[in-house]
Amino acid sequence: MKKLIDFKLKNQFLLYTFSPLLFILILQLIYTIYMANQTENITNQYFKSQVESLSASFETEINNLKKAGETLAFNSSISDLINSESRDEYYNQYNAMKYIEEIVVSVKKFIPSITNIFLIKDEYTIKSIYGGITSGDQIQTIKDIKQLFLELHSEGPFFMFYKSEYGEEMFLYVLPVFYKDTNMPGYLKSDSLLVFICDINKMSTFTADTDKDVIYTIKDFQDNYLVYGNNSILSDSEHEELTKKYVNSITYNIPNTDFYINCFINTKISDIKFNTVSYFFTISVLFIFICMIIISILWNRNIISPIRHIADQISQTDTTYGKVCKFYGPDNEIGVICDRLNDMIESNKAMTAQIFNTQSKLYEAEILKQRSDYSALQSQINPHFLYNILASIKGLAQLNNVKIIGDMCQAVSSILRYSIKGNDIVTINDELNIVKQYIVIMSTRFEDRFSVEYSIPSDLYNIRIPKMSLQPLVENSIYHGFEDMDSGGIIKISGRLENDSVILSVYDNGCGIQDESMKKICDELENSQNLSSISSSNGVGIVNIDRRIKLLMSSSYGISLYNADPGTIVEIKLPI
Repeated sequence: MKKLIDFKLKNQFLLYTFSPLLFILILQLIYTIYMANQTENITNQYFKSQVESLSASFETEINNLKKAGETLAFNSSISDLINSESRDEYYNQYNAMKYIEEIVVSVKKFIPSITNIFLIKDEYTIKSIYGGITSGDQIQTIKDIKQLFLELHSEGPFFMFYKSEYGEEMFLYVLPVFYKDTNMPGYLKSDSLLVFICDINKMSTFTADTDKDVIYTIKDFQDNYLVYGNNSILSDSEHEELTKKYVNSITYNIPNTDFYINCFINTKISDIKFNTVSYFFTISVLFIFICMIIISILWNRNIISPIRHIADQISQTDTTYGKVCKFYGPDNEIGVICDRLNDMIESNKAMTAQIFNTQSKLYEAEILKQRSDYSALQSQINPHFLYNILASIKGLAQLNNVKIIGDMCQAVSSILRYSIKGNDIVTINDELNIVKQYIVIMSTRFEDRFSVEYSIPSDLYNIRIPKMSLQPLVENSIYHGFEDMDSGGIIKISGRLENDSVILSVYDNGCGIQDESMKKICDELENSQNLSSISSSNGVGIVNIDRRIKLLMSSSYGISLYNADPGTIVEIKLPI
């Protein structure tokens, strides 16, 4: 992605100028959405509290009806009243009616919305225990309710809104009447219904204090709506029109009933409360936008355009071929920049001429260096040629029974063949074999000056290691560690696992390394990845091995060097 600093000045200026404006616009949008949500949440919470209050009142009304129904449905006097048919039972029926009327009067005090209570045994046995039968419409309604009860196969009480074919609207509570079966003592039997008829208008008196901008509806299981805003039942078309005008709505299930309340909220309530702030914010943004445009025009004319002119002139200047443009600017900081550019161009012309004069000399020196390198390459010994010579010497030694020379030639040939193989990474086992070949040569030369001990577990033999890493360390021990010793030298080559790494150790009991030299070598090991830091005196020694390990493995691996008492320890850290 292109960095902002690489954009043209004009684009940067536009970006930096209008970014705050865009930020303000985004803030306004976020603020508007936030205010709208907050206002809606507060409004919804307010009306939710009203809905909960309405629900509690309606639930109380329903619970009172249930208690009244249970009081009458399980009363033996109700059973006597509905089942008394002979004149001998007339006196009992009269007493039962008086007792029931006393109960009904008490119920009426708690539930003023009850207009009538019917007992239904069949379509011919219908009795009113409160209020009397006022019309044939009510009798037809009661018959319809009995039929509905049978169709629903109801085994318990239920509530419903009912509208008869004559247009009369009622809220009904229907429940079966239970009495003791004389043939089966302790068993309750039901063959009659008890119907409470309630006045919808009286039931809705507890909604008188509700907000005028909200309409509440109560819905039963038959999808009938009781509206408490205007105390009327809504038709489907009226309900659809209501939901268009009052978009926001809250639905609340009334506990312990089969009803729920819909609260329809007029959206104008939410809109008015934050429009004023939104308008003020919009005007402020427009004012800032106009100011930004004026400022951008002035800056573009007085700053951006002169700088762009300088940039165009610089792009047309070519000091290499003598094409140079003069820079002119206003009498301010931009003019100072133009003067300094003109001075730089003059000095650059002089430097260019000097470079052309020395370029040919550098070219000739490079040609001489390449010729010298080629001559040096030609003078190097071909390893394959040397290997063939060693093979010839070995053959002559075997022919003349000079075993020691043959063994040395064999060892040197193995080392030479190993060194010219293509792979830079070998196994620890391969490296140990070459060390052993090298020990054969050195033991022949120095006889009993030293001995070698190997202590590397066989499960480490297949670990990978850069080629010719151990042999130079053994060579250093022989030539430098045992330099002043005629016998008794010991070299210990060991290996171990440490965390997630393999540690190979080469120890000798020689004279050790002086502190100053040790510090110098350790400093070079820390900077072994920097070619310029490697001393030429080390040759292909410890520092070069460390650098090869870091290049081929990772910078977290390499060589560590310690003084022992007596001798020296060199450790190689390798990955598993």
